Amino acid sequence: MAVSNRSKTSKSGQKRNTVSISVDDADLRKLLYAFKDMDDIAKNDMKKIARDLSIQAANQVERMASRTRQGAAVARSIKLNPGDKAPSFSLGGNSDASVRGGAKFGELLFGVEFGASGTKLNGQRGALYFSNGGRRFPNRSPKEGNGNAGYFIFPTLKRMQPEITRAWLEGYAMMRKAWKGRN
Repeated sequence: MAVSNRSKTSKSGQKRNTVSISVDDADLRKLLYAFKDMDDIAKNDMKKIARDLSIQAANQVERMASRTRQGAAVARSIKLNPGDKAPSFSLGGNSDASVRGGAKFGELLFGVEFGASGTKLNGQRGALYFSNGGRRFPNRSPKEGNGNAGYFIFPTLKRMQPEITRAWLEGYAMMRKAWKGRN
């Protein structure tokens, strides 16, 4: 799975932070490229398979995130990418998360997933606040490699990745067999 962080500035000048989670494998990308020669039925079949797998992964992430109030707020920002032929979804964004401090989903996302060092700032004990008042979280997730393991997004997706890949490849094989039978 590949995770990309995007930060855009809208026409109104507001910054929008989102994270997209999608397939990142050279072989799978070649399979996706093969769709350009296939008919609409095959493309729609793969979109349905990818959507079902995306829903499954997003539901698991949401279930794990809902253990905390801030995690549940971030989980409400999950959006499926319906046009993709590979499982993917995004979360974050510029909408208000409706938690203390009026933070946006995108501002809460990384604090909820990875935590932050607990320092004192602006008179608040045990928590670091963003310049706009959004709270960052006092406990860091465990170290893993050069970064942190995360609390709910990354551990859940790492656990599910083999199952998702297997199901997607099986779906691709069935769809391809059906497509060849039509041609």
